[in-house]
Amino acid sequence: MDSQHNSKSSYTDLDSELILSYIIDGAASLLGLTSLELRQYLQDGDSIQHIAEHQGFTAAQFSEQLLEHISMTLKEAQASGQITQRQYEDHLQLARQQIERLVDMY
Repeated sequence: MDSQHNSKSSYTDLDSELILSYIIDGAASLLGLTSLELRQYLQDGDSIQHIAEHQGFTAAQFSEQLLEHISMTLKEAQASGQITQRQYEDHLQLARQQIERLVDMY
């Protein structure tokens, strides 16, 4: 199975969905919300940046703390053998890109 993962960095839809789930869960935790509450705010047209600012975060602070949270989650997955070092690095890069997009949305 892992032989399918080639040396090029390629993200599957599953990778993107997994990282987005980590981002939503992490963002909700940082904001003192449940994932369901955060998803509802987003569906109602609010932005993560607006919610974070309302909670006293700057966009940069929030992005940094969220990335740290996701890094720890991924490190735990790596330590338990669920992902490899390469997958950790790839997933963290994907998380960084998705966080930038999400926090910059209005």
